[in-house]
Amino acid sequence: MELDLVSLSSVRSFAEVWTQRALPLDLLINNAGIYKPKVPQSFSRDGIELQMQVNHIAPALLTMLLLPSLLRAPSPRVISVSSIAHREATIELESWNSKVEQEKFSGFLTYGSSKLAQLMFLKTLADKVAQQKENAAFKCIAVHPGGVGTNIDPMAYIAASTGLMFTPAEGSRSVIFCATSEDVTESLYNGFGYYSYDCKPDRISPLASDTDACCVVWKKTMEILRIDNN
Repeated sequence: MELDLVSLSSVRSFAEVWTQRALPLDLLINNAGIYKPKVPQSFSRDGIELQMQVNHIAPALLTMLLLPSLLRAPSPRVISVSSIAHREATIELESWNSKVEQEKFSGFLTYGSSKLAQLMFLKTLADKVAQQKENAAFKCIAVHPGGVGTNIDPMAYIAASTGLMFTPAEGSRSVIFCATSEDVTESLYNGFGYYSYDCKPDRISPLASDTDACCVVWKKTMEILRIDNN
């Protein structure tokens, strides 16, 4: 099955193929991401800023389309690979799908913003699903894997080889823990939790904890995806 997060039509096609199997989905890990700190603002064919699309919008669409399959599983989990960069980020909604003046655009800050939006979306999704008692087993967990040497940043390979960053295998430990451990469910609130690279619960930013701000992110995301806000 092919899935390209730069294309929302690819996401929809992938979800359609999966849905046709009529199977429950126990686990969804939204891991793919891009980091373009020095690249000018650029957009996908869907008209969405690239980092925002790959890191937040496309995974949000995938999650929503696969939600019926997830809710058919006995103890479904959605894991989003997050980043500590969300703590210093803000939400600039106008830059998601609109051109901004180049001197006002920062690829580095947009990366953090995309991870913040991802986190706020996931928290809101957990809140909404938790309101339905029959879905009490549904869990949403965001996890910061630490600095990992992958091709998301060429310099990370060098850092990993010198021991300054985790190798991909080491970086995956916290994600696998959140995906499989029963201990995780004990620390969740309304079906949501945030974990760090040490496989322990961690704090999210005050903005990510703001319910009203999370609702704004949810609404904007649903508008872009043309999905019913409810």
